[in-house]
Amino acid sequence: MTSVRKTKRLKKAKLFVVVNVLILFFLLIAFGREYVGNIQIEREIAELQSERDQLEQDQLDTLALIEQLSSEYYLESEARTKQGFGLEGETVFVIQEGDGVHVSERGEEESTSTDFSNPRKWFLYFFDSVAFESLQDG
Repeated sequence: MTSVRKTKRLKKAKLFVVVNVLILFFLLIAFGREYVGNIQIEREIAELQSERDQLEQDQLDTLALIEQLSSEYYLESEARTKQGFGLEGETVFVIQEGDGVHVSERGEEESTSTDFSNPRKWFLYFFDSVAFESLQDG
């Protein structure tokens, strides 16, 4: 009987070891999946944080641009260059290709004759003011 008991006991021990190995195998698979999932989540978090930092920087850049564009200096500069406005008492010369020279007093435009080319008008402006004035009057 002792040999029969030993055989039964040995079979039970083998069965116990096999069951424990299977349980250990399934636990390792489950923990491995969780570990890989945690690594993926950490990667996603890092990507989202870098995206957030980039968006914050873009927001700061946009706010700085808005502040710059709404400044009085910028608005005055745009009014002078694009709209031809000037301060009271200033004479503004706006040169446009094909349109000739437009002289403006405080933003009021006057068209000139287009008989002369633009370089010729500049020459007259700097070297023959009398001819330039007659061109403005005519």
